[in-house]
Formats: sequence, structure tokens, C-alpha cells
Amino acid sequence: QSIELASVGVTEARLRFAAGAEAEARVLLDATEPRLLAAGRAVDLRDAGLLRLRLAVRDNDWRRVEDAGQRLLATLPEPTHGGLSAERLVAQAFAALGRYKRTRDPPSVAAARQAAELLLGRDDQVAYLTASATLPAALATQAAGDSAAAQSLCQRALAALTRNMSDGEATALWERWQPRGSTPLHC
Repeated sequence: QSIELASVGVTEARLRFAAGAEAEARVLLDATEPRLLAAGRAVDLRDAGLLRLRLAVRDNDWRRVEDAGQRLLATLPEPTHGGLSAERLVAQAFAALGRYKRTRDPPSVAAARQAAELLLGRDDQVAYLTASATLPAALATQAAGDSAAAQSLCQRALAALTRNMSDGEATALWERWQPRGSTPLHC
């Protein structure tokens, strides 16, 4: 029942997901999110929301991707003084991907790509979040039929990740983020 343990539960869920144990990650999220919500633990809820987005992509559940992206956006504060919120851009990119995959709405691809480009063009952002925003942009771009642009986005995401990890780790992480049962977007 401890809030601190619930916070640790989100971290454990992220680790389980990274290890390929998606079912265990879901169980941990289901157990911890209600306590975190009741306690107003915004940072932990943000991390849980980002993981929910990844799980929805893995499941090819595009309505859930769009809805989870919109819910996450609603919880994140607006940037101040013309600042940039990487988390908001990630949520926007995922929501746009979900919308595009459901409706084939071309502006959604542009919205996903715009969110990714805002992060890709900066070196002062967390590489994990930059790559996180680039994944939905690359998937939407690929689904819209622009393989060359999707490939470029993929390569740029991997370049961001390799600032903090080896090429092999970055590639494995990128592949783990892909929708299950589909042809993965390789760089």
C-alpha cells in the first residue's frame, strides 16, 4: 500500500518491459497506477503513461495509443516562457500515430513528424525522449508510404540513443518498441 513501493513498481514495470516481460509489466502498472493517481504522483504517472503508450503500440491497439497519448497530454503541464516539453511532444507524437493508424488522416503524420523534429533538432534533450517521439513519427511516416523518410527518422532516433548506449543496445531497444506481429522498421 506504500506510495514509495508504487513508485518503485513503475520502475520495475519499465524494467520488465525492457526485458520483454510485457504481461508482468502490465500487472505491475495495473497494481500501482491507482495508488499513484490517488496520491497525485505526477512524475510516476508520466512514466507509467509512457509505458502504457509503448504497450499499446506493441499490441497494435491504435485507439488505445491515441487515447493514452491524449490522457498523458492532459496531465502534463504546458511549457513556460517558450520552453519545450519533451514529454508533451512524445505524447503528441503517439496520439498522432494512433489517430493516423485509425483514420489515415494525413495531417496526423505531419503532426507526429513535427513533434519528433522539434526534439531531433536539439542536443539539449534527453535522448530516450527524443527517440520516443521519433518512433511514432517513423511508424506513421512508414504507414503513409514514405519509406525513405521513415528510414531517416529511424536512423536519427538510433543516433540519439547511441549517445547513451551501445549500437547493439540501441537497436535492441528500438526493435522492442515496434508493434508486435508487424514488419519492424529497421535502420
